Amino acid sequence: MGDSLAVARTLALWQAAVSDGASDRNGPAQEESVMERLTGVVQPYAWGSRTAIPEFLGVAPSGEPQAELWFGAHLLAPSTVDGEPLDKLVAHDPVGAVGAASVDAFGPRLPFCSSVIAAAQPLSLQAHPSREEAEAGFESEQAAGIPRDAPNRTPSRRLAKA
Repeated sequence: MGDSLAVARTLALWQAAVSDGASDRNGPAQEESVMERLTGVVQPYAWGSRTAIPEFLGVAPSGEPQAELWFGAHLLAPSTVDGEPLDKLVAHDPVGAVGAASVDAFGPRLPFCSSVIAAAQPLSLQAHPSREEAEAGFESEQAAGIPRDAPNRTPSRRLAKA
């Protein structure tokens, strides 16, 4: 029950943050907006809970660890809307998808990936690089020819995390 409570609290905080910024000042008026179901992608890291994310999603547990549920346009695991990858939808109409202010500030992409984390065991503290360090690390890994999905590649290299 503790795993479910932590996931529920995390989602409540995330929903509050999303609803606070729901009306993009440069986008359509709120009554014109259409909300569509975003289907997240489960990351099966060994440290993950076997029950929390399935309970959160209302599905039967698979028996495998399910550590994170990603919502975003991550290159390796984009969420989907009606089966269409979110990164492709954003690329098709960046201003319509994320708003002019976001495109001006971050470029024609979704500038974040939200994660619901369901750890079955304690995790180590993660320290993320600055934007400059992240960009330099990404370019270094690209130049070295390391595939984006290689286990020794740092997945957060391209963008700094706040």
